[in-house]
Amino acid sequence: MTAFTGSPTNLAVAAHVPTGTELTSWYQPLQALTDPWTSYAPAWTATGTAPAIGNGTLTGQYVQTGKMVTCRGCLTFGSTTTPGTNTWIITLPVAAVDANQVGIAMFFDQSTNATRIAGAAVLNTTSNMVFYAGNGGVVTNTTPFGGASWATSDRLIWQITYEAA
Repeated sequence: MTAFTGSPTNLAVAAHVPTGTELTSWYQPLQALTDPWTSYAPAWTATGTAPAIGNGTLTGQYVQTGKMVTCRGCLTFGSTTTPGTNTWIITLPVAAVDANQVGIAMFFDQSTNATRIAGAAVLNTTSNMVFYAGNGGVVTNTTPFGGASWATSDRLIWQITYEAA
């Protein structure tokens, strides 16, 4: 290892005054780290008969940092929620650049057996996602709970991160 032989004044560099553009480019990502989640109203449809939320709840939130969007949400069945038929589709808060993203999902059956099944949230198009259960198959009115229909207090929870268009 060599010893330093220069003078401390040789180490000084001319002060750089950041431009407004530079400040903005540094500030926005830092601010986004502390920004709260933004609520959005996901739409729930199906490839067959349309589902109806009834007295259930469907909530969504997202945060966007630059072009990166993280979206999360929860569908909770109420006593008057009807699941429709065939593949479930839920909309995204911000359009994606492409449909090549996978996130996580959990399916909660609140019956006496209290089944919890891990799965995936998968972008179906640049504006919506579908869900796949870890025990196989796309999520529908009777999947993933072994052919049993969704019922009061059952939940679908998801989170996915993707690039905005």
